[in-house]
Amino acid sequence: MSDEPALKREKASAVDDISISFNRVEYNRHEVALEVQNAVNLRALAREFVKVVDQAAEESKSTSATWADPAVVLFVSKFESLCGSANGFGEAYAVCKDRMSLRQSQDQKER
Repeated sequence: MSDEPALKREKASAVDDISISFNRVEYNRHEVALEVQNAVNLRALAREFVKVVDQAAEESKSTSATWADPAVVLFVSKFESLCGSANGFGEAYAVCKDRMSLRQSQDQKER
C-alpha cells in the first residue's frame, strides 16, 4: 500500500510545499518570500502574493510602505523573473491594447 499523499507532497512545486505549511498559526511573509524564490508555478505564486500584501498592508497601514515591504519586493521580483517582463513589457502592452480594441469592435458589432 503506497502513501499517495506523501508522494504527491514530494512531487509538489516549492510554492505548493509552502502552502502545506501555511496551516501554522503565524503566517511569516518574509519566510514565504524567501521560500518562493525557486517557485515556477505562477498561479500559486499569485495566491501567496495576495496573502503577503494583505499582511504587509495590515501591519503598515500605508500603501507606499506596503509596496516597499521587503517580502512584497521579493515577490514582485519573482513575478518579473518568471514572466520576463523587463524585456517584453512594450510588446505585451501593445498586444493587450490591440486585443482590447479588437474585442471592443466585436462587442459593438454584436449590439
